[in-house]
Amino acid sequence: DKAAFREMNVDALALMFLMVGNLHIGQIIIRWDKPQTFTAADERLYGAIAQQASSVVYNRMLFNRTEEALSETAALYQASADLNTAQTFEQVLAALRQHTILGQGSIDVSLNYFDKAWQKDQMPEEIAVLARWSRLPKTPPARYKLAQFPEAENVLQRDSWLICEDVASDERMRERTRAIFMERFMAKSLLYIPLVVAGQWVGFLSSIYPQPTRFPESQIRRLNVLSRQAAVSIQSIRLFEQSQAALAETEALYLGSERIVLSSTETDVLNSLIESSMLQELDRANSFMFEEPVEDGVPQDVTAVAIWENEGVPR
Repeated sequence: DKAAFREMNVDALALMFLMVGNLHIGQIIIRWDKPQTFTAADERLYGAIAQQASSVVYNRMLFNRTEEALSETAALYQASADLNTAQTFEQVLAALRQHTILGQGSIDVSLNYFDKAWQKDQMPEEIAVLARWSRLPKTPPARYKLAQFPEAENVLQRDSWLICEDVASDERMRERTRAIFMERFMAKSLLYIPLVVAGQWVGFLSSIYPQPTRFPESQIRRLNVLSRQAAVSIQSIRLFEQSQAALAETEALYLGSERIVLSSTETDVLNSLIESSMLQELDRANSFMFEEPVEDGVPQDVTAVAIWENEGVPR
């Protein structure tokens, strides 16, 4: 369009396409504000410039892509190492926030675990928040019933993420769900990522943002890789905690049994029983003895031989 060129004060130009084989990688445009006469020598010169520039630009593009790939590999390696060495749920969450988009502009990030694996014909009843980082004015509860979240089946899916860049305009969201996110959690954008281990859907990651947020594909790919590893790390930590709890309970029962055998008074027996079992969570415990052994019927006389109260000292 000559009129357009005149408006830009361009009276002549040279257009050189940058090509590598059949691949078009760019172009060079030279403009003059005065008419020019181009000779065959000029055309050969500009052609040579374009050929050399094509080679340089293409090599630079390959170098940059290699550098980006190496940088991403190094970042994934470090993130993977952090997740592998995590010994607590908080450390898992910290690694995800440090190395993924979960830590970029979010206001609330949490690891959420079902009380039992979510199956097609059987939903979990409760969700436990294993770890949370939050800047919300009011921190959400650490455990809640799934029934309190009526749209859970629509929002949470085993095999797909919920990537919502603008809660206010997302057509997938029902009005009630939209209101919950925007009013209760101050959410303008959010991510829900399922945690699946050995084919079982055991929980999810959630991240809430106080402003509409675009989630680049590269960041989603990284989060996809690391969320899978995080699910395995979370499961390993849970199994370790369960084994430690079982070991502690077994040890407490063994020590309690030993103390009961060695007890010389009813008070000692009650104290040993309380301290080696879940009874210590009670407010009060009593030990009663019959005046005479009874095989059938109801005993006539019952005496309280020991009383324990939660202050800790039986009497």
